[in-house]
Amino acid sequence: MQVNLYDVIDAIENTIEGNTWYYYIPMQKIIGRNADGFYGEGVSGELPMKDVIELPDHRTVNDYGNMERFIEYEVKGEAQEWLKNSIKGRGAFRRFRGTLERFLLTDEWYDYLFECHRNTAIDWCEQNGIVYTEEEPVEEDDAYDDYDEEESYEEAPPRTENIVRIEPLRVVRITEQNLLNLVFPAAKFTVVMSMKQNRKEKEDPDQAEEHLQDLLAEGCEIYAVSDRGRFVSYCVLSTGRRGITMEELYTVEDFRRHGAASLLVKKAEELAEEASSSLHFYLLPDDTQTAAFLASCGYHTLQSIEIVKDTGSTEPLTAGDLTLYRE
Repeated sequence: MQVNLYDVIDAIENTIEGNTWYYYIPMQKIIGRNADGFYGEGVSGELPMKDVIELPDHRTVNDYGNMERFIEYEVKGEAQEWLKNSIKGRGAFRRFRGTLERFLLTDEWYDYLFECHRNTAIDWCEQNGIVYTEEEPVEEDDAYDDYDEEESYEEAPPRTENIVRIEPLRVVRITEQNLLNLVFPAAKFTVVMSMKQNRKEKEDPDQAEEHLQDLLAEGCEIYAVSDRGRFVSYCVLSTGRRGITMEELYTVEDFRRHGAASLLVKKAEELAEEASSSLHFYLLPDDTQTAAFLASCGYHTLQSIEIVKDTGSTEPLTAGDLTLYRE
């Protein structure tokens, strides 16, 4: 699933009572719904609700809360006091706009509001497993203008190129809603781990989806790193008597050494600190790549070794005075 983020923002900014916006999965587009049903280009009447995802409504967008935060964090001095008083009681939005004009803060407010709506749109995409692009709509020039042919005109200045945003990577919690967007990285992880165990497995998205669902059902927490809605790294955390254990950690090849895995380790450390617990990692003996990465994050201490009955392997692994064997 994919969407232009500006379409989501436009829907958020044009939400009115009695009208709701949805993402229509089969056509990958934004459509509306009113008392008469769904509407949009190529869409009319009723649709199966399994084919649509509701966009944030006005309660979720909460522009009154955005006003409060703008006043608190973006405005100082006399203007702040005037704006605080302007949003009390009925007619708050009208008085707020008038006060903005008085202190020449209108442009600052609308820039701030756009970023609020943009963040809401990004959160919605990530929570629903939708990859997003940012293709800013271009206003078309009129095809014909009324003008005097004998009058000379200066050539219009060239259009400036759109500024390309460098969007920071974001950590997202995986739920049933956005789990499907993680299926292919999880399937690749299974292949990588099977190779480290001298087995050969093919990528199986169905099996990966079932595995992820089982992890959620067992109470594990799954976090992913999002690059514009595309999940490029993920980890699986379980909680037990020893603390929090990272059972799985994987980053797609084209995003390694971009800090994605480090964000997940940092998130896991924050969760462990909140729970007054400790963070542990589960590794296979041959997983030297992950071991080296964790060492760079400050994890050097081996606290336990899991041993199983001899399986016939003759490849030795030395641990202190012990000689063990890789499975």
